[in-house]
Amino acid sequence: MPQLYTNPMQILFDPRYARLAQSIKAGLMLSWMVQIATNNSQEWIYTPQSEWQKQLCLTRHEQVYARQILRQLGVLEEKWMGLPGRIHWRLNFAKLHELIPSESDTSANLQ
Repeated sequence: MPQLYTNPMQILFDPRYARLAQSIKAGLMLSWMVQIATNNSQEWIYTPQSEWQKQLCLTRHEQVYARQILRQLGVLEEKWMGLPGRIHWRLNFAKLHELIPSESDTSANLQ
């Protein structure tokens, strides 16, 4: 029987991100960004549009709109870097934790 899944990159989708963004696509993008950022030692990360499309199956317009939502929430920071100029990104984890309290914080508030 052929193996159906051969891509080593699995995206761990967190539905809290989709609820926060009120967008499944922005939630998917944020889930992927969290995985990439936590496994990357660089402060600013460059991801080509083709990689977003390959990993998340989002069109260019869907990527632009998802990034816009995440910037408006304050969890995504972007800046132009390099020659030729490319958009690099980083996550504001402090803002993300402020908007989505951890499960231990939530359970402590219930007691």
